[in-house]
Amino acid sequence: MARYFFNTADNRHEPDSEGTELADHAAARKHAIIYAGQIMHGEPNALWDGRDFVVDVTNDQALMLFRLTAYVTNAPAGGDTK
Repeated sequence: MARYFFNTADNRHEPDSEGTELADHAAARKHAIIYAGQIMHGEPNALWDGRDFVVDVTNDQALMLFRLTAYVTNAPAGGDTK
């Protein structure tokens, strides 16, 4: 088991100081998607404020392993989003 840390890239939320022990990178990728989904579910405006929503996943040495990025692209038919 390895310890993974899940942080929003622009510090929208408190840094993950505890981390989560997971079996491998595949489990960490799944956890990152669930974590991002929970934040977006609780804070739907996280995607609509004009910034990308980013979760950086690091190991116990603070080395970034991967980044999950979610963003919205408005189409002309979508109208004003403000």
